[in-house]
Amino acid sequence: MKFRDLSLFNLRCQIYRFPALLALAVLLACGFAPPAHAGLIGPYSINSFTLNDPTGSALLDSDGLTWLLFTGPNDGSGTPSFADLVVNAAGPGTVQFDYNYSSVDGAPWDYGGYLVDGTYNPFATPQGNVSFSIFQGRSFGFRLGTLDNTGEPGVLQITNFSAPLGTSAVPEPGSVIVLFGLIGLGVYGWLRSRTNRMRPVALACGFIAVFGHVLSAQVQNFYVGTTITGQLTRTAVTNASQLAQALSVSGTGTYTKEIPSGTKLQKLGIQSRLSTLSLPVVPSLLVSTSTTGTNFLGLTHYDQRNANHGNQFSVEPGNPSVAVGNGFVLEGVNNAVQVYTLGGVSLLPKVISSNELFGVSPAFNRATNENGVYPTDMKVFYDQSINRFFVVERAQDYDINGNALLTSKLYVAMSQTGDPTAAYTVYTMDTTNWSQIGCPCIADYPQLGADQYGVYISVNEYNSSFGQVADARILAISKASLAANAVSPVLVSFQIPRTTGYEFTILPATTPPGASYYVASGGLEYFVSATSTASVSSTLGLWALTNTATLNNALPSMTLVQTLINSPTYYAQDVASQRPGFLPYGSANFPGILPFIDGGDTRVQSVVYAGGRLYVALGSQVQDDAGKFLVGGAWAILSPTYRNGTLAAPVLRQGYLMVKNNHILRPAMAVTAQGKGAIVFTLVGPDYYPGAGFLPINLTTTGTTVQLIAPGFLPEDGFTGYPDDNGLSRWGDSSSAVVAPDGSIWMSTGYIPNAPRTEFANWGTSIIRYLP
Repeated sequence: MKFRDLSLFNLRCQIYRFPALLALAVLLACGFAPPAHAGLIGPYSINSFTLNDPTGSALLDSDGLTWLLFTGPNDGSGTPSFADLVVNAAGPGTVQFDYNYSSVDGAPWDYGGYLVDGTYNPFATPQGNVSFSIFQGRSFGFRLGTLDNTGEPGVLQITNFSAPLGTSAVPEPGSVIVLFGLIGLGVYGWLRSRTNRMRPVALACGFIAVFGHVLSAQVQNFYVGTTITGQLTRTAVTNASQLAQALSVSGTGTYTKEIPSGTKLQKLGIQSRLSTLSLPVVPSLLVSTSTTGTNFLGLTHYDQRNANHGNQFSVEPGNPSVAVGNGFVLEGVNNAVQVYTLGGVSLLPKVISSNELFGVSPAFNRATNENGVYPTDMKVFYDQSINRFFVVERAQDYDINGNALLTSKLYVAMSQTGDPTAAYTVYTMDTTNWSQIGCPCIADYPQLGADQYGVYISVNEYNSSFGQVADARILAISKASLAANAVSPVLVSFQIPRTTGYEFTILPATTPPGASYYVASGGLEYFVSATSTASVSSTLGLWALTNTATLNNALPSMTLVQTLINSPTYYAQDVASQRPGFLPYGSANFPGILPFIDGGDTRVQSVVYAGGRLYVALGSQVQDDAGKFLVGGAWAILSPTYRNGTLAAPVLRQGYLMVKNNHILRPAMAVTAQGKGAIVFTLVGPDYYPGAGFLPINLTTTGTTVQLIAPGFLPEDGFTGYPDDNGLSRWGDSSSAVVAPDGSIWMSTGYIPNAPRTEFANWGTSIIRYLP
């Protein structure tokens, strides 16, 4: 029979199983009890662990139940090394242990910590307890390292160890009990049914109960936020047009090169590792310079370097970000900002620096040779529901001599109206996070998204002293507070430890004009992340922040849930090759070198929530039909659901981005409320100088031809590509794509224009409009 009211159906199910509820509760308590495994035996015996350094050693007590003794490396070489002792989790669950770490050499010469899926977490104290969640098949273990391989090694003792057991094809006794109990419940309902007509209902109740058991067995992680209102505070009010009209005399200090932000990437060895993998052969996209879009030149390195009267560093790579609304186009690149009309006419008399917009000291005062604030990793954003533009950056603090300090800040400039050329309210937050294990940190690579109730900033908490990511953090800011220009807007922080390998660049979703926000579950914001530890993966991290409507309250009550979902297989990228050409900087300083370009990583580049679907784009290595490995991209359209506390998202469509014999860098996607849009990227390789292109896409079809709207003029010739610096040209860490209120797609990506350059770099950005 058919039921129009599911609640009525559920009620009838409850009636038929009520007499068995007490017995069922007992059965469930037995059936759902997680298997415990104490001691270093079975799947966690010493033979199951892998030791990567022969100069280290591991020893168990006689029965494997009491302790593990792990000794670090010490070969007297005087060079840094470390020993890892790792094992794969036999099942999903929690790993716990007590530890006691000691070293006669002490810090910083020797160090120790634990590993979760390849991510190193230093011990906060010499003795303590560690607990973390793990998925089946993921690795964990311990690391002992030395900076000089001299003196006494570090020694680690592990006690009170427990870890999850694996599952078997044959149900465990507890599961068997539950299944028989549920089947019995269905039979009971059958017998109690007074009419044949109701017997199918009783059987359906049993199936629902069994299916509910299956759903409840899915692995999910939950996080509760902490309200930290008062930590993001209003510090200034500035006006973009007034700043652009201000006059001052430029300094005459030395033209200083900037060390690129983030970890220097050395990827020349990835190709050999990928050669052992079986990458799918992807159909090649065609390339055409005939395009249905329009474009104009955006910000260049020349603009960025000469903003703020030249009191800037020379920065590479260029990281473009674009926002569109009310007839304005706001572009931010590194620490420079400009506003344009929809036709590409500059509205500010000159490019301004974000230092000026944030009301802080110049990055480098060339009259005094003093260092100031160096903001980086810029993101701009327009929120249509409160009609505000945002400019967000992070900064590590420096003293006036340029020495890095252990403190950091996050800057948020929000327009006071829908005009990005006018007044901004500036908020500042100390992001050092001293109390968090693995910090002091900087809020690296901030990303923005929004739902109906909040604006969300996700960051990777990066400890520059250790050169590693400590964890991830999500900041939820009340839109109502922002719209009211609050001195300290309502703010909630979610601290996310690195336990699954997907706690990295957790990208919040944006919703295009005309599309509906997700308002069930008290308001919900989706996030998506890719693995940061594996060379290949067919899984994405899916996150949902629920009950976001409580951001309208002084004390919000929200829950963040994470699960892993299937995705197109993606692969870590190698470097990208270039077409030979004139290299003014390289030929003058390093003749004979044609730089490779950093191919990036597999972090998610864009997430759009529209029409109840998530549109995701990320980087991936691909292979053409000639067997050549290339830098490319992957995309997926997901159908996310959050029902009865269970998060899921099957893949509706997926695909890859590849141009034969050439490379696609930093793909980002935007779609309208109807699912029509485009993917933007840089096209570069033996046949193309770095140029700006895009590929049309919609809910049911994908274009077959790349529209190369801004062909590159010369090779990338920036200072990071040569031996005295990075030795590998840094390219923009991201592209940008958004939807305007009229349904047009606006995109910004890096390319090499025929435009004025500086001595040290020649990158530029193209701003593209496409009406699908």
